[in-house]
Amino acid sequence: MKRICRKCKRLVEGEEHCGIPTVTRTITEVDIDNLFKAACEKVGIKPELVKGVRGMSSEHKIPERLEKGCLRAKYNLLVNKEGTIRFDSTDAALTHFKPKEIGISIETLKKLGYEKDIYGKQLESEDQILELLEYLKTL
Repeated sequence: MKRICRKCKRLVEGEEHCGIPTVTRTITEVDIDNLFKAACEKVGIKPELVKGVRGMSSEHKIPERLEKGCLRAKYNLLVNKEGTIRFDSTDAALTHFKPKEIGISIETLKKLGYEKDIYGKQLESEDQILELLEYLKTL
């Protein structure tokens, strides 16, 4: 990371120059159109719409690679306000579970018909992985 003197505008080493504190960022004009076109060519796509956030929110104001925005657009990924992506698994099918994840006792599971884990071992621990029984999958 480069430091800039706010008075003489030169790149410097220290945290102080010309008798004042230096900064790690400055306002810079960039040719975003050409940079964006080059980034899209690099990843082999030409998206119609790319979503993002205005400005930079990281502490040191380091911009994100434009290619990431191109790839998000290519795969139609939703972006949160802060620029992160989350996978929504609320509608994902549940096929396996651990007793401790759902807060159920081993005794109760055995009464429901669970005897062995996915490896064929006798059900004894809350950490064992169990496959959802067939009759429960249809509920």
